[in-house]
Amino acid sequence: MNKLLKRVSLVVAGVAILSWGSIAAVQAYTIKPAELRVIVTGLGQRIPGSTVTVDEETGETAQNGQVIFEVAPGVHTVSVEGAFGGKASTTIMLAEDELRQQNFELGLDGALPQKAH
Repeated sequence: MNKLLKRVSLVVAGVAILSWGSIAAVQAYTIKPAELRVIVTGLGQRIPGSTVTVDEETGETAQNGQVIFEVAPGVHTVSVEGAFGGKASTTIMLAEDELRQQNFELGLDGALPQKAH
């Protein structure tokens, strides 16, 4: 009787281990996007209406001079054209589920509306 009980216990334990392994294999891993907040300033003042491009996606800064992108983890090119002038760009690397703020200071070119001469 003792041997039978041991065999049954081993079979139950083996089935439990195999079942757990199958369940773990079925669960899919989802890659979480990174969040990139881009802030555009000119002489320290935030600039609304600036165009920001991350790779192929383009957005415009809001009244607070900021625009937010959700992007896949990896290397990205970020470019800015100020609403009043000035340009800048950089390359950044983002990790999965990372939150990053990227500031662009466009100086005098970005701070003031350009007047026609």
